[in-house]
Parts: sequence; C-alpha cells; structure tokens
Amino acid sequence: MKKTTKILTVATVMGMLVCANANAKTEGHYVGVDLINTDMKLSDNNYSGNNTYNIKSDSKNSLGVNYKYAFNFKDFFVAPVVFYDYSNVELADNSNGVWELESRIGIGTDLGYDITNKFAVFGNISITRNRYFVNWRSEQYTKKDHATAMSYGIGVKYSATDNIDVKLAYEVSSFDMREPSVVGLDGSGNYKSDFDIDVIKLGMAYKF
Repeated sequence: MKKTTKILTVATVMGMLVCANANAKTEGHYVGVDLINTDMKLSDNNYSGNNTYNIKSDSKNSLGVNYKYAFNFKDFFVAPVVFYDYSNVELADNSNGVWELESRIGIGTDLGYDITNKFAVFGNISITRNRYFVNWRSEQYTKKDHATAMSYGIGVKYSATDNIDVKLAYEVSSFDMREPSVVGLDGSGNYKSDFDIDVIKLGMAYKF
C-alpha cells in the first residue's frame, strides 16, 4: 500500500471517530439490494501437461438481494445474513472451453462495530453454494453443478436515514469447477479447475 493511501485511510478513520455524537444502533431487520462486481480468475487445475489453456480473468456487473437480523451489544453487533448473488461471470480459453459462475447463495454473519451515529465497520464470514456451468470445448461435454465454499469480507456502512443504510463491501472466495467426463481424459470426472472470486458490493438496505 502506498504511503499516501495509508495516510488517507488513517485520516478517514479518525474523522469518522470524532465527527458524531451518540451512536445509532445497528439492530433489527434489514432487507437489501446490492450492485455487484464479480471478478473470476483461474488459480490452478489438476490436469497433466499444459494446464493454463490461456484462460484470462473476467468480471461482470450484476445484482443481488439479502436479508439480515442484527443483534447489538453496546455498539458491537452480530448480524446473521442470507443472500443471493446473480453472478453471470464467464471465462473462456483458446479452445472454446467455457467456465461460468452463474450464481451464489449463502448464509453467514456480519460482525461489526458502530463507530458513530452514521458509520459502522464490519467483517463477514459466509458459507456459499456456487452454481456453475462448464462447456468442455464441445456441446457434447457440458456440466452444471454446485460447489460449496467459504467467503470472507470486510465493509463499511453509512446510515443515510433512520431506515436506509448504504454499504460498500469486499469479499473473497475460491472453489472448484469439475469438468465433465471427456474422451481423451480418464473419464473419471475427477478433473477440476480452481477459481478465485473477488466480489465488490455496493448496497442499500431498508431497516424495518
């Protein structure tokens, strides 16, 4: 991280700490909508020989929805959350192979702190179910399946009104996509590719 970025980060946090009076509680029911940017890249696979296939990273913008209920403990809060992200991010290689993350559904927990009556910071840990599609260079060899993975994130939240929150969050995850059994491989269906996922969420939630 550059020195100027560090200074700006520290200044922002200090400003949030001194800019307000009594803290507003993050507690109760929240229903939210997220604008999502999902970036996916190949990290590894278990094929023999040339394993890269010239797969480049890609990113897509999409939408998601979520619901959470927050419990507050003297400005610290715990908020179990369920969410659905329509991801629609797709990678292709130079031989017409396609790997697509269609969507994610997950359950997790936000752990956070109300810094002021407007701002809060939080971390998140979730278990996700990732729906994917693989086309192995031919319509004859396709596979739709799900993969379970852990997701980790951090974020900030701003209370625009008593009932409207705006958040910015960053999440990371990784999971395997298994290829269909293909002539020329061993036919076992045990070939897989590992993908890393970076997700940025800009969201708005209604408290009721």
